[in-house]
Amino acid sequence: MTIASFEWIIQELFKSDRLLGLASLVHQARARLSCLCSRESFMSAPDDRRKLLACSFWLSLTLIAQTVAAADPAPGECPQRRETVKAPPEYLARTNPLPTSPEVIQAGERSFTGKSKSVPCVFCHGAKGDGKGYLASQYVPRPRNFTCKEIMSELPDGQLFWIIQNGSPDAAMPPSTGTGMPSAKHLSDEEIWQLVRYVRTFSR
Repeated sequence: MTIASFEWIIQELFKSDRLLGLASLVHQARARLSCLCSRESFMSAPDDRRKLLACSFWLSLTLIAQTVAAADPAPGECPQRRETVKAPPEYLARTNPLPTSPEVIQAGERSFTGKSKSVPCVFCHGAKGDGKGYLASQYVPRPRNFTCKEIMSELPDGQLFWIIQNGSPDAAMPPSTGTGMPSAKHLSDEEIWQLVRYVRTFSR
């Protein structure tokens, strides 16, 4: 097992960061190393350097996992500290074309709760939109708390639309960062605008 092999493992793991979050990614890396170190062919090899490298890397990941869990705030924090990627200017200038009607709100709720064809937002953002869904603790940073008026009042409709449609990708330049938010490109523009109307109701 060479250093290049470990670098490949890390690169492969980071491809799944958008869906798993940093904490989950670290745990997955530790699990893969545990499987590697349990192989008789690996542990019986004469080269002690690679054993030392594997154990050192496993210990480092353990410390990282503990640090991430301790440092990241609990789900539902308000305001949330993050530098999410900004939508392109043409999106930021857009406003929701749909009325705030019961029909639109109900349609958005169906998408949010997974009663339509979309991935249930409720799994991460919670039934109350407070960012306390049962998967929330698996993500770093935590899912958006839609009940936080301080933050929601600053988010343009176009930003919400773009994030729902494209997910929260890794930023090319710091301090912007990606999150575990997946894209919803399978939804039509109308369905996304319905979702935007619905999530706005949490901070009223």
